Amino acid sequence: MEKLGIDPFLLGVQIINFIILFVILKKVLYKPILKAMKSREEKLAGVETAMGELARKQEVFESTKEKVLKAARSDANNIVNAARLEAQKIKNEATEEGNKKARALIAKGQGELDRQAKLVERKVKESSKKLSQEVINHVLARVLDDKTRLKSIALVAKELKS
Repeated sequence: MEKLGIDPFLLGVQIINFIILFVILKKVLYKPILKAMKSREEKLAGVETAMGELARKQEVFESTKEKVLKAARSDANNIVNAARLEAQKIKNEATEEGNKKARALIAKGQGELDRQAKLVERKVKESSKKLSQEVINHVLARVLDDKTRLKSIALVAKELKS
């Protein structure tokens, strides 16, 4: 080996140096690096598991959210429809109340009109009786004597009163 320019003693020392360096690097550098890499892999696996769990939870949340929103919309529609029905009921009650008041006013007005008509009719009868008596007196005064005229007037007055 000397012909090749290799000194066996130096080669042995270099091999021993390499083995010592390998052992030192293995204990000081490789083990911590491998341990850190393994720890990172475990963390990444944990993160991937957590991401999968979060994705599943997000799907459940989205599903629940849709159900809740659908229920809320349904409840809101039910509330709006109930409010509309209540408003229609109130409107109908108010209309009916207004109609009752209008009918009452009409009936009251009709009663007043009937009373006024009877009053006018009575006054017209009285006026016509007076006018009839005056006409009879005037006409009979020309034709009949006083005694016959008074009898006729009394008879006509009796007829008119009944």
